[in-house]
Amino acid sequence: MAAYQVPGLPEQMFARRGGEAMRARLLRTGLNPASAGRYAARATDLAAMRGALNWYRGLPFSLRERTPAISVPTLFVWSDGDRFVSRAAAESCGRFVTGPYQFEVFPGASHWLPEETPDKVADHLVRQFTRAADA
Repeated sequence: MAAYQVPGLPEQMFARRGGEAMRARLLRTGLNPASAGRYAARATDLAAMRGALNWYRGLPFSLRERTPAISVPTLFVWSDGDRFVSRAAAESCGRFVTGPYQFEVFPGASHWLPEETPDKVADHLVRQFTRAADA
C-alpha cells in the first residue's frame, strides 16, 4: 500500500499491457477471472484508477494521525481466507467503534467478499441497514 502513495506510478503500473498487469495481480490475490477481467478493463483509464488508488492514499500511515471514534452503527465482514487483513487486525477494528458494532466472519472465502459471496454480503448489509433504521 505504501507504493500506492507515489502519484501517477501505480496508475501506470496497473495500466501496463492494456491492464493485463492488473488482471494478473488480481488473479494472484484470489479474485475470480471474470471480476479480475472487469477491473482490468478499467485499468487503462488513469482517472478511474486514480479514484480507486486515492482510497489508499487517504489512509493515515502515521500513528500521530488518530482517526476519531466511529459512532455510527458499523458492520465489519471478514473472511478467514483474507490474505491482506489478518484476523487480529480485523478483530481490533471494533476498539475504534463507539456505536453499535457487529463483526462477522465468512469462513472459507477470500479477501474479495462482494465478488465471491455477493448474496451473503447483501443479506448482512440489508440486516445492518434495517437494524440502523429501527434504532
